[in-house]
Amino acid sequence: MSDHNPLVSVIVPNFNHAEFLQQRLDSIYNQTYQLFEVVLLDDCSTDASLEILKKYQSNEKTAQLIVNEVNSGSPFRQWQKGLEIANGELIWIAESDDWAEEWFLEKMVNQITSEVGLAYCRSWTYHHETNDLDSWFYADGLDEKRWKSDFVNNGQHEVENYLIFRNTIPNASACLFKKELAEFLPAMLEMKYCGDWMFWANMLAKTDLAFVSEPLNYYRHSQSTTRATKSNEQEKQRYDEYFRSIELITSLCRYEKTLEINNYNWIIDNLYENPSLISFLFLKKPPLPISHIDFIKYNLIRALNSTRHRLKDYFH
Repeated sequence: MSDHNPLVSVIVPNFNHAEFLQQRLDSIYNQTYQLFEVVLLDDCSTDASLEILKKYQSNEKTAQLIVNEVNSGSPFRQWQKGLEIANGELIWIAESDDWAEEWFLEKMVNQITSEVGLAYCRSWTYHHETNDLDSWFYADGLDEKRWKSDFVNNGQHEVENYLIFRNTIPNASACLFKKELAEFLPAMLEMKYCGDWMFWANMLAKTDLAFVSEPLNYYRHSQSTTRATKSNEQEKQRYDEYFRSIELITSLCRYEKTLEINNYNWIIDNLYENPSLISFLFLKKPPLPISHIDFIKYNLIRALNSTRHRLKDYFH
């Protein structure tokens, strides 16, 4: 970073992850880079989370433990609360069901420079039910080779050529960033699923980024976690957040973007697996004047209509 070693504030936003908390917290407190403080946040958990968190409250590295009496309704409000408390120059949002290699901070701190304000690494996906590790990385769906090697890129270029198409920074636990660059847009604080996509894009409009291809982070996938279990209404909200994020990111571009439909095939494929959601997104006629968000919706549905013939019953 520079000649000095920066203080890192590690923010741990927890909700009902008692089963995973000890592994998560031990992987933080045992980091080889020890210049950090920990901010523990609990969003009104109903399991044994608080009992576990209190065991770490007395650790000399723990700055605060804050427990909500009422659930905040959005993980990104918890992020904001943690950053308001944080004293560190750098921020690590360590999701409570993930964990990291003990040298995560040591390697990631070295990626931050005067130009680079956001660094992230590749992650392993850990399948909780089977104990299997999966090397596939979400960003690979956009480019199979790019995220196999380290790179540094101009933030604005990253937004306009990668983040506009999908959230290529898929896991906050794999990120380290400068606190001064964090900004919480009102729309983000109302989101439950995609606020991080908006957060990273807005940050990269102001700074460059570095990527570390070594997987230093473990993203836990479990059918029992809140990230994996969603009702139909929650799925509808998730898709709506996709489009709101795309609209915001498009507004960050310096020139008019042609939003190639093929780069949004991941949305089409997800919808193909959830046909009951199509009526939520379907627009029979594009409104005039057409907005970016409606442009994407309209073209996605046109693509569905022309390429997914088995869904024809949904288009009357």
